[in-house]
Amino acid sequence: PKAWVTFTGMSVLHIKVREPKLILQATAQDKVLMGEAAAFTLTVSNPGDGSADQVKIHAKLSEGLEHGKGSDVNFEIGNLAAGETRSVQLICGTRTGGPQKLDCVAEADGGLTAGSLATLNVTTPRLDVQVVGPGLRYLDRKAQYTLRVSNPGDAPATNVTVADVVPAGFRLLAASDGGRHDYTTRTVSLSLI
Repeated sequence: PKAWVTFTGMSVLHIKVREPKLILQATAQDKVLMGEAAAFTLTVSNPGDGSADQVKIHAKLSEGLEHGKGSDVNFEIGNLAAGETRSVQLICGTRTGGPQKLDCVAEADGGLTAGSLATLNVTTPRLDVQVVGPGLRYLDRKAQYTLRVSNPGDAPATNVTVADVVPAGFRLLAASDGGRHDYTTRTVSLSLI
């Protein structure tokens, strides 16, 4: 006798794939006065469902910004779990006016990358002084000279003092708007608010 045996089997393997992701956002205030500090916030997040490992942020400063570590600043963030967000702050000095930028890239193991750009405007006051009056005056004749001060910059100028030396051979009769005369240095000064 012959016996036939039929065997049927089934196996199911469930694989759950985890995928990390990176998002980087760099932000800054709209404007800052030249000489003051500019603060940038760099926020990296992992909206994926797997861990993003060995996350780093590389930030490159434009020429008008300065930092103690130079124009390229790096941050070691570490591992970011799924749904986790971390922020770092970068404080820079401002050395030139106009639009400045911070270009940054976040990287993680497995070739994950994300980039962001933050811009701010560095404003600068600028003073122009013009002396208006006669170029020639005869001896013992009165002359009126006016100092015109303007700020064609894009930021307010504060605590401004204008001073002018009275040339030898001239004598100051009066100064308007609270101008003060120092007879020893022959200087007329006026504080503008």
